[in-house]
Amino acid sequence: MKKIIVMLLAVLLLFGCTNKEKTAEKHGEGISVEIGEIDNIRYVSIRVYMEELPFSDFSTYKEDGSFNNGEIIWFDVPISQSDYSQEIEVIYSNNPDGSDSATSNRIDITEAKEWVNTELNDKLQLELSDFK
Repeated sequence: MKKIIVMLLAVLLLFGCTNKEKTAEKHGEGISVEIGEIDNIRYVSIRVYMEELPFSDFSTYKEDGSFNNGEIIWFDVPISQSDYSQEIEVIYSNNPDGSDSATSNRIDITEAKEWVNTELNDKLQLELSDFK
């Protein structure tokens, strides 16, 4: 039984938590991505960079259907309290397994210490909405 619980916790840590209309700000931590006027996005991943080097990846997907316009995806991603430079980008795909994916632009989140709200706009560019 312990193995099953540990595996479930590991899966939750590995994959982001989708929660429509609950931003990182409302959670008080993490990174949220609002899906803009985009069709057929079924896989979304956040890649975090520290000092320009890949630091971590967090992903989620929809097996059936796709993320809706305006849907907010929250990732339980720790924001560094350090002064090291931090950037994020979104990797997205029409396939739930992330194959044939594309990558957005990177945005600097170095000034954020608790949470970051972003939007993947209709041109598939990542925009910083708000942070703390």
